[in-house]
Amino acid sequence: MDEAKCNEITKAERREEKENPKSAARVVLFLLLSTLLGILGGQLLGTVLVAASNHQLMTEQESIARLGYLAIPGRFLYQEMTAKSTYLAGGIFFALSIGLGCGFFWGLILWIFSLYRKRWHHYLRLLPIVIMSAVLIWQGRGTDNKVLIFLLLFPLTIYALSFPLLAKARIRLSDVGRYGFLFVIFSILLWVTFRQLDFIDIRDRILLPSRVGRQIDEFYYRYTLYPARLVQPLCYRLQNAIAIDHERFPRERLLAIQSALRAQDWFVVPSDLNGHLQAALSYSQAQDEILFYWSKEQPVKNSWMRQANPIYRISWQEFIKEPSKHLEKYSLAADTYLLLRTGCGIGLFFILPLAAAFFLFVGCIWLIRQALLLAEIKLGRLKETALALGIILTLFLAINARFKVKSRLPESRFGLWQIARAREPGDRIGALKRLNDTLDAQSCRAHQEDIANLARDKNPVVRRLAAKLLDKLAGSEEEWAFSLLLSLLEDSNINVVYTAAESVSKYPGQRAKDLLLDILRTDRPWYLKMKVYCALKEKGWQQ
Repeated sequence: MDEAKCNEITKAERREEKENPKSAARVVLFLLLSTLLGILGGQLLGTVLVAASNHQLMTEQESIARLGYLAIPGRFLYQEMTAKSTYLAGGIFFALSIGLGCGFFWGLILWIFSLYRKRWHHYLRLLPIVIMSAVLIWQGRGTDNKVLIFLLLFPLTIYALSFPLLAKARIRLSDVGRYGFLFVIFSILLWVTFRQLDFIDIRDRILLPSRVGRQIDEFYYRYTLYPARLVQPLCYRLQNAIAIDHERFPRERLLAIQSALRAQDWFVVPSDLNGHLQAALSYSQAQDEILFYWSKEQPVKNSWMRQANPIYRISWQEFIKEPSKHLEKYSLAADTYLLLRTGCGIGLFFILPLAAAFFLFVGCIWLIRQALLLAEIKLGRLKETALALGIILTLFLAINARFKVKSRLPESRFGLWQIARAREPGDRIGALKRLNDTLDAQSCRAHQEDIANLARDKNPVVRRLAAKLLDKLAGSEEEWAFSLLLSLLEDSNINVVYTAAESVSKYPGQRAKDLLLDILRTDRPWYLKMKVYCALKEKGWQQ
């Protein structure tokens, strides 16, 4: 009897949806708009929190630690609106590209729901799928195919597992729109307020032990964290590092272009430098033109400069006449390219935790409905949704509190050092973060042996935090601190090296200058060299 009644209800729901053929299209539009509103809301929330917590803008690391990665677009808007109002359009474009990335999977799941319908407007949902598939293939060049397959199949698998739950819970297509709006807003607010450093620690423990995990980790940094350095002032932008195709330029023009770039504070790097080059310069002798290219990964003998399509091209005479004008035009073109690439990348990667959370959300609603049926309690859909969100919020706060270990840490520095010497990685990392906020130079000297042991730890996150502790001694030139920083600069983990270079840049004196200049002379990732160059420039040490 119950099964027959369920079949009648299902037929009635299908009849109702057939009578209203535009409902599916409205749901797609509703979900995309809710995704965009949630992301824009996250940006605005990040901007407000940044402005409220500090009258001057926080550093990128502080904004990530306090507000999460979605604070970066907010900080980008806050900073660029004070400099150039035209960059507001860039910020909106950035948000739209993230929404396109998220809308890819939302459109896919709703299109699968409506496969049995033969109406033309349902095929419009293929548009974001085609676009984002092309973006995924375009961005994934040089990445292991296994990683690309994982990035594509993981969300689809999660959604496929959600289909039976949706069917059992009798959630209609229109309900997905209602639930999706609340769910997307809720998820993005959680993502904004979640301490991303804790997320990085968890991710490092899960991904770094395996080769495929390290490639996924590299993909994440390549398309989210490093391109997000666009939020820095123009003179510190990644576009200020440029490679020159020496083989294409005649010698006299090569010297002229190098002097023109240096006069505009552009950092000329070797064209065969390993890593990601954000700008490259070549020369077309036939047209007497200078060609600007965007980044290609690990170029071999400059062959990529001759094969790729230039972003910006200008005749030699016009460029030499006004180099600053044309460099600014190239920066604007590269910024637009970078915003689309970064936004789509963040959208793709942002959907991974969103997919897992969606599965949790739908499963939680289904369990609540089963429990209410057993107890013969009737609640409305809104109350069921609110109850599911409450359960997820409680679970989220419990997990977050576990990895923050804030409630279990004593307030005394002695107790924190005791935990920092423990074996549990999560406790040690949490204690070190607290110590980094409370320690002064005198306390660091008193715990010289502890810091030395932490700098030799197996966990790269612990070594990175140890390098961060050493910047407390920037007011003095102590031999043991310099020797530790020197060893950390040779670390195999690039994040440890980056943090150690930041600590060295805060030290005064000739020895710190020599360490930084040595990084520029050696074969290091170019973005590390860019950071060191900016630090030298701030201190007036550039050569």
